[in-house]
Amino acid sequence: MNRTNFERFLEPDEPQLFGSDWEGNEIYDGDEYVETELGLVRLEDIPRFVKETQKVMVAGE
Repeated sequence: MNRTNFERFLEPDEPQLFGSDWEGNEIYDGDEYVETELGLVRLEDIPRFVKETQKVMVAGE
Protein backbone atom coordinates (compact mmCIF):
# COMPACT_ATOMS: atom_id res chain seq x y z
CA MET A 1 0.00 0.00 0.00
CA ASN A 2 1.40 3.39 -0.98
CA ARG A 3 1.41 6.17 1.57
CA THR A 4 0.01 9.50 0.55
CA ASN A 5 1.99 12.71 0.90
CA PHE A 6 -0.32 13.66 3.76
CA GLU A 7 0.49 10.42 5.62
CA ARG A 8 4.22 11.08 5.16
CA PHE A 9 3.70 14.63 6.46
CA LEU A 10 2.11 13.28 9.65
CA GLU A 11 5.05 10.99 10.44
CA PRO A 12 7.55 12.48 12.89
CA ASP A 13 11.00 13.32 11.54
CA GLU A 14 13.83 11.03 12.53
CA PRO A 15 15.97 12.64 15.24
CA GLN A 16 19.31 13.89 13.92
CA LEU A 17 22.40 12.48 15.58
CA PHE A 18 24.61 15.23 17.02
CA GLY A 19 27.42 13.18 18.53
CA SER A 20 28.34 10.87 21.39
CA ASP A 21 28.69 11.42 25.11
CA TRP A 22 31.53 10.42 27.45
CA GLU A 23 30.25 6.84 27.52
CA GLY A 24 29.66 6.53 23.78
CA ASN A 25 25.89 7.03 24.03
CA GLU A 26 24.25 8.99 21.26
CA ILE A 27 23.33 12.66 21.66
CA TYR A 28 20.64 14.00 19.33
CA ASP A 29 19.77 17.50 18.19
CA GLY A 30 17.83 19.17 20.99
CA ASP A 31 19.51 17.21 23.82
CA GLU A 32 21.04 19.41 26.51
CA TYR A 33 24.66 18.70 27.41
CA VAL A 34 27.81 20.18 28.88
CA GLU A 35 31.37 19.85 27.62
CA THR A 36 33.94 18.39 30.00
CA GLU A 37 37.55 17.28 29.69
CA LEU A 38 36.22 13.71 29.44
CA GLY A 39 33.70 14.52 26.71
CA LEU A 40 30.10 15.60 26.39
CA VAL A 41 27.70 14.86 29.27
CA ARG A 42 23.93 15.06 28.95
CA LEU A 43 22.37 17.14 31.74
CA GLU A 44 20.38 14.21 33.12
CA ASP A 45 23.62 12.21 33.45
CA ILE A 46 25.58 14.82 35.44
CA PRO A 47 24.98 13.29 38.92
CA ARG A 48 26.19 9.87 37.76
CA PHE A 49 29.07 11.43 35.81
CA VAL A 50 30.27 13.25 38.93
CA LYS A 51 30.01 10.13 41.11
CA GLU A 52 31.87 8.00 38.57
CA THR A 53 34.61 10.45 37.61
CA GLN A 54 35.21 12.60 40.68
CA LYS A 55 36.21 11.88 44.24
CA VAL A 56 33.11 12.63 46.30
CA MET A 57 33.93 13.74 49.83
CA VAL A 58 31.84 14.39 52.92
CA ALA A 59 32.61 17.47 54.99
CA GLY A 60 33.71 16.67 58.53
CA GLU A 61 34.84 13.11 57.80
